Amino acid sequence: MNFDFEKIKANKNYYKEAWKNMPEFEQKSQKVFKELIIKFPTEKDFDDFNKKLNTNISLNNKSYWYPQIPVHSRDIEYGWVEDDSAK
Repeated sequence: MNFDFEKIKANKNYYKEAWKNMPEFEQKSQKVFKELIIKFPTEKDFDDFNKKLNTNISLNNKSYWYPQIPVHSRDIEYGWVEDDSAK
């Protein structure tokens, strides 16, 4: 789909045309009792934390649910699927 950026600037409801027949997006509430920021002075401290809690949190993780929720049990109706055969 090609977007006409001048048309978008002129009409703030232009997105409605692009989203015709698309599924509605609803984010179900994930209530959180407590959110905590933990800082590690060294990578060894981070590794020790993982070992003590028996977790596999990576350096790329931005968040972690405890207890961990398996991906297959999350309440997900839609997901992004990429066709690698075209590459």
